[in-house]
Amino acid sequence: ELEVSYQVEGASWQPLYDLRFTESSGSSKDGVPLSLAYHAQVTQRTGEAWDDIALTLSTAKPALSSILPELKPWFVDRKRPPYPSGMGGDAMPAAPMMASRKRSMARAPAADDDDDFEQMAEMLAPAEVAVAEVESEGAAVTFRAPGRTGIPGDGSPRKVTLGFFDLPATLDYLAAPKLVSQAYRRVRARNEGPALILPGPAQIFLGEEFIGSTVLKTVAPGGTLEVFLGVDDRIRVERKLVQGSVDKKWMQDVRRQTYGYEIKLTNLTGRREVVTVLDQLPVPRNEAVKVRKQEITPAPREETDLGRLTWDLACEPGVERLIRFSFTLESPRDMELDGLPPLVEPTTS
Repeated sequence: ELEVSYQVEGASWQPLYDLRFTESSGSSKDGVPLSLAYHAQVTQRTGEAWDDIALTLSTAKPALSSILPELKPWFVDRKRPPYPSGMGGDAMPAAPMMASRKRSMARAPAADDDDDFEQMAEMLAPAEVAVAEVESEGAAVTFRAPGRTGIPGDGSPRKVTLGFFDLPATLDYLAAPKLVSQAYRRVRARNEGPALILPGPAQIFLGEEFIGSTVLKTVAPGGTLEVFLGVDDRIRVERKLVQGSVDKKWMQDVRRQTYGYEIKLTNLTGRREVVTVLDQLPVPRNEAVKVRKQEITPAPREETDLGRLTWDLACEPGVERLIRFSFTLESPRDMELDGLPPLVEPTTS
């Protein structure tokens, strides 16, 4: 008996996800059930069909882990003007683009080829479902699909289910009223499963209803998965300028501009919800410009050096919550500032 083991190129797999939420009747602190279905789309273009095989998928990257990236010289040179339109910069990519197009045309099926139509029909066939065993060794995770499966050698994708995981999650709301006068539902879940969540597309379901798609980032076991479920009009957010004045001190040659904002939140969900509100103070980029904080009520949970303000507000049903903050911006009288809303200066007699 002769047993042959060999490695080939042209085989890959991509993670796919289904995220399913069931909205609870309690408040956001009671949590929201989250089910994550972990799939893999497997393709291979070796030209050899893999029939009746035991399939193993790994998150390891041998080529990257064995070679330390080498630092290249860091060159600094005079900035050169761009190529004129239609010359140099635009013309150079034409050759590789044509080569890529030729390769794509070489792989495209002909309309009168019956075998190609059979391949296209096979690509649209129902996905194969299998649940994998998950093993972890160091930083890599290995999925061993139970039973036997088959992967065609022409690049047709096969979908394999790697596992289902129930993750503890909480639902809250995030609002940035300076940008959008609406609140977004956000689900944050802790990855308590044994598998690393790799970057990949995900379909989002609320109950049985498909509500959209997103792309997940890498989440290690123990890390936090964050997903947005879109706008919820039951949380109303309004931001308006309630104070604006210009005070010129001619003797001191200083202009003082005062801005005051009010953010109003209204909860119409019928239950207590937590809303995270983001806003900001201006950050001067000139030493002659000073920003002085005035009133900030209530005090923000976090304030960064770049002026970002974060509040976490518990909103009872039907009750309005208010945020007020104001600041004064001092600058030389003859300096024109960019990035501020216009104010009407007082007239002098």
